Amino acid sequence: IVTFCCLLKACGDTNHIDLAKGHSIYMKIIQTGHEKNLLVGNTLVGLYAKHGAFQEAEYTFHQLVDQNVVSWNALITGYGEHGSARQALACFKQMKLQKISPDLMTYASILKSCGSSGAIGNGQEIHAEIIKRGLERCSISVGNSLITMYANCGLIVEATEVFNDLELRDVISWTAMISSCTSNGQAKEALDLFEEMQMDGLEADKITLVNILDACIDEAGIAEGRRVHKHIIVSSFEADIIVGTALLNMYGKCGALEDACRVFDNHLSLRDT
Repeated sequence: IVTFCCLLKACGDTNHIDLAKGHSIYMKIIQTGHEKNLLVGNTLVGLYAKHGAFQEAEYTFHQLVDQNVVSWNALITGYGEHGSARQALACFKQMKLQKISPDLMTYASILKSCGSSGAIGNGQEIHAEIIKRGLERCSISVGNSLITMYANCGLIVEATEVFNDLELRDVISWTAMISSCTSNGQAKEALDLFEEMQMDGLEADKITLVNILDACIDEAGIAEGRRVHKHIIVSSFEADIIVGTALLNMYGKCGALEDACRVFDNHLSLRDT
C-alpha cells in the first residue's frame, strides 16, 4: 500500500505530471484489492485534485467507504489552487455538516480561497472559529493565510492586527504584509517593514523583492529602489528573470532609463555566463 501511494505521489510531482500513469497505477491497485484503502484513496484524490481533474477526484472521493479530514483537504486545496473558491467553500461547509473537524491545513487552504474570491464574510466567520478553537497562534501557515485574506479584501488594519499577534514570523509572513501595504497604496509602510524584516535577521526571497520594488515606483522612491537593488546584488538574485524584470519596471517607471539599460545589459551578460 505504501509503495502504491509513493508511486501515485510521484505521478503528481509538479515537474512530472502524469495523470495517465497515475490512473494506470490505480487499475493495478484495484486488481490487488486495495482500492478501498483510505490512504490509497486519499492519495489518488489528491493527485486528481492537484491537477484540476475534478470529475475524477470527486468520483474517487465518493467511492471511499469513509472520508476523513485528509480526503476533504485534498478537494478543498485542489479547488482553491485552481481558482474554484466557490467549490472549495462548498466542500468546507459539507465537511462540517458531516461532523469532520477541520485541521490547520484545512483552515490555511480555505482562507486562501476566501481571500482570492473576496468572500470576506466567510473568511471572518472562519477566523472567529479558529480563535474559538484556540488555533490562531498554533500555525504560521494559518496566520499567513489570514494576513493574505484580509489584504486581498483591502482590510489592511485587520491584516496588521493578525501580523502583530503572530508569535513567530517567517519570510512568507513578512512578504504578505509588505504585499498588503504595497497593494493598498502604503509604500512607506512597506519599505519600513522590509527594513524591520532585515533587522529581524530574515532573508528576503524573490517574491519579497518583487513586492518591495513595486513600493519604490515613484520619483521619491528611486533612492530606496537603488538601495533594494544593492540588496538584490548581495543576495545573488540579480540574474533571476522575475526579479530582473521587476528592477527594469521600477527604474523605467521612475524615469531612470540609464539604470534600466544597465540592468538589462547586465541581466543579458549574467544569463550568458
